[in-house]
Amino acid sequence: MAMSTTLFAVTPEALAHLEANPESIHKLVSKKTYDTYLWTTLPYFLSGGADEDEASDDDEAEAGDEAEDEAGDDGGEAGDDEEEAEADDLLASVLTGTRSVSCSRLENGAFHVMPVGKVIELAALLAAVKPSQLKDAVLDAELEDVLDGEVWEELEQLDLQEPEEVAAQLVKDLKSLVTFYAFAAKQRLAIVSYTT
Repeated sequence: MAMSTTLFAVTPEALAHLEANPESIHKLVSKKTYDTYLWTTLPYFLSGGADEDEASDDDEAEAGDEAEDEAGDDGGEAGDDEEEAEADDLLASVLTGTRSVSCSRLENGAFHVMPVGKVIELAALLAAVKPSQLKDAVLDAELEDVLDGEVWEELEQLDLQEPEEVAAQLVKDLKSLVTFYAFAAKQRLAIVSYTT
């Protein structure tokens, strides 16, 4: 059975109460929710689609290249790369938040939280994502190999095996996610999420 991730937009006060009393999660009241079955696929493509191992290899290669550069470089390009990496890291956490809270009541043993400041930051990043670029990234990917097959396993469970179908569903989920985050940011709400 396919797993899904649900995001709940909550007041900072409700979040503080929940973190102090994690087992009360079943009483959580949300102003707005968002659901997706693409809980692995969506963050992967939103964050630029680099596997962790590939990213560390790229970082090592870039470090070697920078060492060979002549002295006197103003570092502006490196600053841009760092900002892009930070944005990708934040986009990767779009469904899992910035920290987790143990909760034995939940099947996965924890829920995740995203404080208001990060919600606002992520809302802006999500609004800048171009659906056409996300679609192109899916169509260019070897879906069976992404994240050592984890993405393909998720897609098979959802009976999404044609790249065009995957891209269409991803774009649909993205649009709903953008709307959800925009609402939460405008209302200055935090986010709680969990996967079941």
